[in-house]
Amino acid sequence: MKTIIAFAALASMFLFSQTAMAWDELITNDTSTIKEPLHTTINAKVMWRTASKVFDSNSKTQDLAKDMTYMSIPLRGKYVINEFVQTFAIIQLNSFDDGVNSNMGIGDLWLGAKWAVRPEGNITVRGAINLPFGDDKKGLGHPGGYGLDVGFMTGKTVGSIVLNGQFGLRYGSEDTDTKIEPGIGVYLAGKAGYSFSEQVIGHAALEFMSWGEQKLDNKAQKKFRNQLA
Repeated sequence: MKTIIAFAALASMFLFSQTAMAWDELITNDTSTIKEPLHTTINAKVMWRTASKVFDSNSKTQDLAKDMTYMSIPLRGKYVINEFVQTFAIIQLNSFDDGVNSNMGIGDLWLGAKWAVRPEGNITVRGAINLPFGDDKKGLGHPGGYGLDVGFMTGKTVGSIVLNGQFGLRYGSEDTDTKIEPGIGVYLAGKAGYSFSEQVIGHAALEFMSWGEQKLDNKAQKKFRNQLA
């Protein structure tokens, strides 16, 4: 069992496994609310992460020979069909350096929708499919091939305080090149924000993601061991 707990931040030192970079473009900073119908938004962020350790198969930390660095620009587009349904697409521009190889290119593409079961974001269901556009061998995409994600979200606003939480399941199929199959994972995420003004909002988030025993063939295991050497 592989488990990661991380605080979301724009630039921080993280302890992470090779298969999870302590920031997930689908769930991090996502909320349960759906805006007014026919509303379209496009936004982008700049993310930079680095780490000197990884979790091994026994969930113990191992030092890397060289630090890993990972920079990405997640691009997210949303379109609100009506007060209950919102569609979205997410793709990243990634730059990955594991201390031995350095690569840059596009990451995977998420396509999905959110459905407000209850008004005002009290209960929202999110479904998404991951299309493996990113090259896993170069560290640009999610480990594995095609993926599915189902999340259940809730939110509440009390004065200037905004609370959001989500629980979900994710499945990743085997990648045809790396032969890595993530399998089924589960995650929990929570975020609390405070509106100091209409222009200034501060927030803190906590994410928990756990994966079962991931399947690797001999080639994938050898590559992972070489990174720890």
